[in-house]
Amino acid sequence: MSEVSPASTLPGMPRASAPAAKWRIVAWASWDWGSAAFNAVMTTFIFTALYLTGDDFGGSDHASAVLAFSLSISGVAIALLAPVAGQRSDHSGRRKLWLGLNTRTLDIAIQVRAGSFDFWEFSSSGAC
Repeated sequence: MSEVSPASTLPGMPRASAPAAKWRIVAWASWDWGSAAFNAVMTTFIFTALYLTGDDFGGSDHASAVLAFSLSISGVAIALLAPVAGQRSDHSGRRKLWLGLNTRTLDIAIQVRAGSFDFWEFSSSGAC
């Protein structure tokens, strides 16, 4: 069995920083646990049951078929893009920068899709 060296001894890898304080780890874990559960419940049960199965979306059968197709495409996209995006941010060492850029890109995509994106308001807000 081969022994694995710590990342700090590998060439080109940054040195590990000091361990985080216990309260920061507990705070992050609590936030992550709470937000993941809330998002899962809201998108899976509440949003789907109340909004997507109504007659406004073509009835229950059509809405279920479209939802299944959309979730399948989304799952494949996430499976392909998540490792690339994660490795890009981890390798560069600028995780906050990439988190901010990816979040803003998603925000713009949602606004464009909803038809509420105003380029001049976006550029004057200092976000560019």
